[in-house]
Parts: sequence; C-alpha cells; structure tokens
Amino acid sequence: MTAAVPVIVIALTFAVGWWKNVDMSSCFADGVKKAMGVLMAIFPNILIMLTAVSIFRAVGGMAIMSGILSPLLGLFGLPPETAQIILLRPFSGSGALALGSEIMVEMGVDSEVGKIAAVMLGASETSIYTVGVYSGAVGMKNTGRLIACALLADLAAFIAAVWCVRILG
Repeated sequence: MTAAVPVIVIALTFAVGWWKNVDMSSCFADGVKKAMGVLMAIFPNILIMLTAVSIFRAVGGMAIMSGILSPLLGLFGLPPETAQIILLRPFSGSGALALGSEIMVEMGVDSEVGKIAAVMLGASETSIYTVGVYSGAVGMKNTGRLIACALLADLAAFIAAVWCVRILG
C-alpha cells in the first residue's frame, strides 16, 4: 500500500492539471529548472562540508577529540562510547549512522549503549550540515547564533536520549 502512495499522488496531480487545462510538461520543466538553481547554490557548501568531515576523520581528529571529551561527557551521563556520534552527528548523518552501527555490533543492539546510540541518532539533526546548506541557499551570512542554538538543541537531544533510555529501559 505504501508503495502505491507516490503513484496515486502523481496520478492525482496530473488528473487535476488535466482537468484545469494546465500544461503539466512545462510546469514540470519549470520546477526542474528551479530545482537545478537551488542545487547549484547549495552544492559548494555540501562539497566543503563533506570534504572537511572526511579529512578530519581520516587524520584521526575524531578519535582524538572523543578521547579528550569523554571525561566531560561522563559528567552529563553520556557513555564514552557515544562520543564520536556526538561529535560527528551535527556534520554527517551517514557517518554518525555508521558509528552507531559499529557500536551496536560491538556492544549489542539490546545493550544500554546500543539503545542510547540509536535514540541519539533518531533524536538529533545534522545541524551544521543543514545550517550550511540552507543558509547558503538563501544567502544568509551571519549564522553564528543559529549554529549555537542548533548545537545546543543537539546536546539537549543527546542528554535526553540517555535519560529516556535509562528511565524507559
């Protein structure tokens, strides 16, 4: 049933367009042209972000930073095993997902750390990536406060993930 939903939406869109006598092919072409403009505006930001994250991980920066931050994270009750997820999630969703997968293989999906990692991944956002992409698309220059708020929201999500797993089991 869920696979049929996109087909139904597209069919209804074309049916309404046909009923209202709208040239659907030119509307579709105009939409593609606008989307390509947006893609061209955000592509440099995406490329820079992904390159920086890849270089940081390749040179061992992620491991070093997580080692330094682990004691501090312990003050908030955050397991040290999740330090790399906390550092990477604001930048890269797929990278954080890979780290979460590694934690679940090592610790087990039913372990407390495995559950915390899963909830962290679901409760947080790739905030730096999102701010970079969308602020670049609209030409926003001063994003310092926006990034600070986004990172605080991610920290709240990480702490809440620990509390939820520990309270709800």
